[in-house]
Amino acid sequence: MAEQLSRQLNIPIIQTSKTNKKPKEAQITDKSFTKGKILKMAFDKSDGISIKGEYKHRNKYFVVLGEIPNDGIVGTFFINSEINENIINTKDLLDCQFPLKEKDYTQLLKYDSYLDCSELFEINKVKIKNIGVEIGSLTKRDNELVTEHIENSKVLTPKQKKKFGFEDKS
Repeated sequence: MAEQLSRQLNIPIIQTSKTNKKPKEAQITDKSFTKGKILKMAFDKSDGISIKGEYKHRNKYFVVLGEIPNDGIVGTFFINSEINENIINTKDLLDCQFPLKEKDYTQLLKYDSYLDCSELFEINKVKIKNIGVEIGSLTKRDNELVTEHIENSKVLTPKQKKKFGFEDKS
């Protein structure tokens, strides 16, 4: 109907861009460290990620896998907008890329993205509490599929899986 009216009046329709959406951010609480929570934080080189150019940090979305009780360490996977074929260059690594559909995460993703389940990052809980924000959660279905993905992974070690409460089914 809007398109028809636009043609009749010779007025273009102005569409809002998906890139203008901003995820709702919430303060980190102890519940933020539940499996499947999506958080955002500024990472630096000391966190083990690459930073391009003259930047000192890089904002990244990541998904909580679990935490080590009484240790203050949180296990996480990063969300990437695309697969870096220079790094993800084998079938096993490619199999560790879990697709996240933009339509399921409209307040977070600008386009289809990937949860990189090939590299588990252990991040200090205090650091996350100090500079991180909670963005949302994986859908129930994706949370179940990611659990399967982790348990069947040939890339993650049985020790890594057990550390964060997953079975080894590989």
